[in-house]
Amino acid sequence: MKNSGLQDDRIEMTEEELKLLLLYFKLSTSDIQTIDKNGQFNFKKWAQRIVDIREDKRTHERLNFRMNRVEKMNRILTTLDDIRLN
Repeated sequence: MKNSGLQDDRIEMTEEELKLLLLYFKLSTSDIQTIDKNGQFNFKKWAQRIVDIREDKRTHERLNFRMNRVEKMNRILTTLDDIRLN
């Protein structure tokens, strides 16, 4: 087949990266700022923050500390976990 000079412009990403990107567009500004204070998206930073939020949530629930914070963490994690890719 002859090369037509067209380039493949597709972006490759993992399922988890795609879910993080979709999460960015689904969350409210307030929830986004829980993950990144400046509201910016970065795959590595967001993936680490989700890990941190899951750990913080467990700690906060165990200590019954700042329930409004736990509700916000629950909302973020539920939104992420509800994203289904087929």
